[in-house]
Amino acid sequence: MGLAASQDAAGQIDMQRLDHLKESMASNMRQIIAARRRTLQGRETALAKEHPRVQLTPLRNRMGAARERSVVAMRQWVKIQRQTLGAAGRRLNALSPLGVLDRGYAIVLGPKGQAVREPAAVEVGDRLDVRVAGGRIAAKVLGEGSD
Repeated sequence: MGLAASQDAAGQIDMQRLDHLKESMASNMRQIIAARRRTLQGRETALAKEHPRVQLTPLRNRMGAARERSVVAMRQWVKIQRQTLGAAGRRLNALSPLGVLDRGYAIVLGPKGQAVREPAAVEVGDRLDVRVAGGRIAAKVLGEGSD
C-alpha cells in the first residue's frame, strides 16, 4: 500500500467520522427542539388556563348560584316578614278601639267630645255622639239608667 492509498484510507475514515458527528449533532438538535416544544406546549397549556375567559366561567357559575340562593332567601324573608306583619296587624286590630267596635261595642262621646266612662259624666238632655263599627249615631240623654 502506497502513500496515496494510505492517505485515501485516512480521508475516508475522516469522512466517516464527520458523517457520524454530523448525524450525532442533528440527533441532539432534534432532541433539544423536541424538549423545547414540550416545554412550550406545557407553558401554552398553563397560559390558556389563566385566560380570563377560562377563569370567568366558574366565577359566573358561582355568581349565578349565589344569585339564585339570595333570591330564594329573600323570598323566604319576605314571606316571614308578611306573616309577622299580619300577626302584628291582627294583634293591633284586637287592641284597637276600632277593633273593639267590630266586636259590637260602641264609643260614646259627651257634649265636649270627651269619652264617656261613667253615667255621672253626663246629664239629662246632653247630646251624645255614639260611634259604632258602621258609623256614628247622634243620641240624647233621657234619664239615668240602672245596673
